[in-house]
Amino acid sequence: MKGSETWRELLAEIISNAQERERIVQELNVNRITIARWISKDTVPRLDNLRRLLDAVPEQRKRLYDLLTHDFPDLALHVEDVEPVYEVTSDFYASIFKTYVTTPSHMRFWLIGKMVLHYLLEQLDYDLQHVAILLLKCQPHSSHVVRSLRSVMAVGTPPWHGNMETQTILLGAESFAGQVLLSGYPALIENAEKYTGLWPHTRYSSPGYQLSAFNGDKEPRRDHRDFKIQQIASEMAAPITYIDKSAAILYVCSTRPGAFRSSHLQLLQKCVALLNLAFAPEDFYARKEIVLHMMPHPWIQGPLLMQVPQRILRLMRSTMNDEVPLDRAGAEYVVWQQVEEELIQIASKKYEEKGRED
Repeated sequence: MKGSETWRELLAEIISNAQERERIVQELNVNRITIARWISKDTVPRLDNLRRLLDAVPEQRKRLYDLLTHDFPDLALHVEDVEPVYEVTSDFYASIFKTYVTTPSHMRFWLIGKMVLHYLLEQLDYDLQHVAILLLKCQPHSSHVVRSLRSVMAVGTPPWHGNMETQTILLGAESFAGQVLLSGYPALIENAEKYTGLWPHTRYSSPGYQLSAFNGDKEPRRDHRDFKIQQIASEMAAPITYIDKSAAILYVCSTRPGAFRSSHLQLLQKCVALLNLAFAPEDFYARKEIVLHMMPHPWIQGPLLMQVPQRILRLMRSTMNDEVPLDRAGAEYVVWQQVEEELIQIASKKYEEKGRED
């Protein structure tokens, strides 16, 4: 594409990929014939279509913009090339503070968490496509050591489908989110495919994999081939901290490269500051208490995680006749510790086998 001398040549190269062509057609809300006629000079695109075209190709935006301004000098008056600044509105701050002071402490986490995640999603994804946001909480352990992060809340837009609130995943030291937790600093990967930095990028989607079974059976088989894995192209994350302790990670990913820039990371940090109000003091862990383990791939976790609700109910029933039967919160605490340990053992075995092969 570096050799393209006109915007029409560059656009023709971009849409030579059938999948990319269909994506651009959908985002511009035009048909394929219209784009073909732009390229063949049969018709001239309107400025609003050119603006949408620039937004649809973030990786080629600068090159395409430079070429377009040769034929459309007025485009510079209609396209703001400066990176936008995202601000959390005063009304939203007020609504969060009102929720904090009027909500019982045991309900604050879910109410404030959902408010912040939905607000962030609206700010990041105007077209309601391609973005998923996870709140990954430090998984509590009886020894008060954090060995993994568990997704406890999530929102997303296509291509993620299903009720993301009912889905979960455990991430550890192998993940981008895990490394952000260990470092204590926010981080951004603009293009995972071309990334060569220090952070390990996520090669699969965290949310959505469990309910994306694409076989036709009512009861999906417990097999990794039944789970649709979305490729992550860009991602960012920030730790939720209080002084020198951490409670969780706010993680955002997209299937589109170049979806996030530094201004988005700044917005993420502002939302993280508000999320502090959702956590109790006991949710925060000192740096020395965070010892993340490796976790297996999501398609390996899937079958085990699907059993969690049944395991919780079985445990509650088994203690019904005890002097102090377990309530749901107590049963969840026990089962998630068991599941975490089982996943750690699975991952350890996998890495040991890989080490012997190497």
